[in-house]
Amino acid sequence: MVQQMMSAAYSKIDKAVKRNVLHRNNGARKKARLAKALKKVAPAS
Repeated sequence: MVQQMMSAAYSKIDKAVKRNVLHRNNGARKKARLAKALKKVAPAS
């Protein structure tokens, strides 16, 4: 379930970058921070 939500979030960020809503660096930063937050909450088991 979490992986599906991450995939959906990444997809939305990528689409925003593609449509020039977000700068590509901003999109990359958002994805990195999202992954970092997920790792902090649910460590790899």
